[in-house]
Amino acid sequence: MTKKMELGMNITRMMILRYFPSEYLEIVFGGKLNIDDVVKMAILNIIKDLYDKKSEKHSLRYYYEKYGIDTEERQKQFTRNHEFVNKYRRYEYEYRTAENDVFPGMDKLIPPDMSSVENRIKGYKLSEMNFFEEKTILENEFTKSIVEKRLTDVKKVNNERFKEILCAYDKTIYDLSNNWEGQDKNAIFNSIAAFTLEWKYPVHFLYHVAKRMEELGITEFSDEATRLCMLCGDIRSESVLGVRYSTHSRMIHKRDSYIDLTLNEPTDSDYYITELGNFREGLFIEANLHSNHDMTVNGESLFEWFDRETEPHDWASFFRYYNVFNILLSEKKEWTNKRIRYFRRIYDLLLRNPARR
Repeated sequence: MTKKMELGMNITRMMILRYFPSEYLEIVFGGKLNIDDVVKMAILNIIKDLYDKKSEKHSLRYYYEKYGIDTEERQKQFTRNHEFVNKYRRYEYEYRTAENDVFPGMDKLIPPDMSSVENRIKGYKLSEMNFFEEKTILENEFTKSIVEKRLTDVKKVNNERFKEILCAYDKTIYDLSNNWEGQDKNAIFNSIAAFTLEWKYPVHFLYHVAKRMEELGITEFSDEATRLCMLCGDIRSESVLGVRYSTHSRMIHKRDSYIDLTLNEPTDSDYYITELGNFREGLFIEANLHSNHDMTVNGESLFEWFDRETEPHDWASFFRYYNVFNILLSEKKEWTNKRIRYFRRIYDLLLRNPARR
């Protein structure tokens, strides 16, 4: 990493040590989770937000011209897909905030109100990343089949079609991995795109859960929905420090190491309760580093420091260090009928329980 990013990681560590009690941190980082797991996740999320903040936004027509989307039928497909995305984003926002508990950044899901003349003239504005996401949804069935809960239903998607759909997911990740380490812009864009796909659609993680279930000869495990959501869902919880918080569990570089613990330990296991609690507190610490602007270094929030002090070259060096593709391309998926069955069932649990306490 660049010296600036190394400094950023050191400052992030110092903020954790400064703002959280030492006895608390000794417990949280006394097992599987360590302080750098939280530091890396906090910095990745900050860079992701900075990249979005600084990205140019353009109309759909701009992207039609840039990528040669010149037929009327093709443009209509993109327009209909854009409407689908906006409809789902509204639904996601309303569903996940039904208890008046807004997750950080959820307001970004709400598309602009097109009932005003001013907004209709401006039109919808998309970044390059937004357009990539919409193009991925249009050209690959895995996104809609997951969102519409078809992938988890064998009556709607048979096993052969299931394999084809998730093969397209893998291909998308593989395509993003091509030449990602070269130019800085590719290192940033491709890494954020791959990370976001696995965060939104945890195919890699749930495949490894299903695979391990098959190896262990089990068909279910204790507290399934709670355990799965803690590792790859949305969290509404209360820290042992007495503070309520809401966040997304997207520590994709760490959660594979919790699979055996998740599948093997009974509900009353002290080992499981301790490690689950520590992981939950790690999410709480990361959420504060990312969003709590009362936590400052020289009067600046961590986000403000990275905004002022770092450049895209620094961000690219972080993603080369983090290397999301080492995680997501760790092995080729082999879908047996049992793995498909387990995957469908546990993903269905997640889709029906988007947030856990």
